[in-house]
Amino acid sequence: MKKDTNMISELRKNGRIQLTELSRRNGLPISTIHERLKGYIAQGLVKPSVLLDFGKLGFETRAHILLGVDLAEKDKLITYLSKHQNVNSLFRINSGWTVLLEGVFKDMYALENFVEQIEKQFTVRQKIVCYVLDELRREAFLSDPDLAQGAVFGRKI
Repeated sequence: MKKDTNMISELRKNGRIQLTELSRRNGLPISTIHERLKGYIAQGLVKPSVLLDFGKLGFETRAHILLGVDLAEKDKLITYLSKHQNVNSLFRINSGWTVLLEGVFKDMYALENFVEQIEKQFTVRQKIVCYVLDELRREAFLSDPDLAQGAVFGRKI
């Protein structure tokens, strides 16, 4: 379990690490690491992905938006946001709110248009828009092998 945790932590830090380096750091043969990674992917524990620098792509404005709509419109809102090109992440949440989303936009004008369109299509009871000024930490959970050893896994990996 410790070697699995270390391997996952190393991958969280650098998903492009070479298997030879991962093998050296964890003391496991490359073939074992390769098989475990295939198993993690098959289980859905690990998902190969790409993290983008939105600013370098011309999307300078990011915001986290909390929305609360009437219960009758909840599913329609979730469907709408799930398919919207500017929604990077979408979460169903509680405490009187319906969703929390991260949106990515070319500029603040595009963000404001996005919010206005939502308000035209849905009965928004409450809304909070928080602009992301700086990204201070991203995708860091279980990325430090020393700290990850203290994490309690809900299932065997």
